[in-house]
Amino acid sequence: GDSPVTTVSIAMHKGARLRGVLSFDGAGARPTPEGLLQSAMGVVAPDGRRLPSFQMARLERDSSFTTVGLPPGTYALIPLAGVMSLSGSPPTWPETWTSVRTSINGQDQAGELIHLGTDDLTVSVTLSETPTILSGVVTDASGAVRSDASVYIFRSDRKLWTAGAPSREVRPNRRGAYRADLPPGEYLVLATSAAPLLWMEAAALEKLATSATLVRLTRGDKLTQNLTAR
Repeated sequence: GDSPVTTVSIAMHKGARLRGVLSFDGAGARPTPEGLLQSAMGVVAPDGRRLPSFQMARLERDSSFTTVGLPPGTYALIPLAGVMSLSGSPPTWPETWTSVRTSINGQDQAGELIHLGTDDLTVSVTLSETPTILSGVVTDASGAVRSDASVYIFRSDRKLWTAGAPSREVRPNRRGAYRADLPPGEYLVLATSAAPLLWMEAAALEKLATSATLVRLTRGDKLTQNLTAR
């Protein structure tokens, strides 16, 4: 009816935090302590949940970080160089630091995904100068270049499809060549010009998987996988 509501109960629960250190694995130039202070760790919910406005955890001078309390769920952490610096400032670390590895207790996390419960979790995030690359050429059955067909790359482990593991659509150039920088792992890859609009949904991935090729990438691999468009 039109009677006012006079009593509302709201239960508040303490969120769990992700804390850890950002490391750099390579011989390249590392950021200064001041550069780290101008950077942050982005918090992403790959499964599509909306997060509050505080989606970044500041990096400290020693490269440590601590997020705000988060509800239980699946998350990914993304290093954001210089996100807090003034426009036009020099980069806080070179663009060669591109390959990200996420680990907990020394175990690499599949899909770089973090499964957070009700307790705080310590996470290690490592940036590397050694990319893991999948590349090749897309043609049709006769060997003619098919630059119109996109390349679809997704994890072979079906449990990761609904967890939010990132999938990739790559458009080849006019010579049919494609290239993708990926985290290590097992992937299914195919080329087609007839993928559904919502191709990243589990049901669509199941159909795409029937004609995909399995590839295994270890850290630092530069694997060539030519594809015949379907």
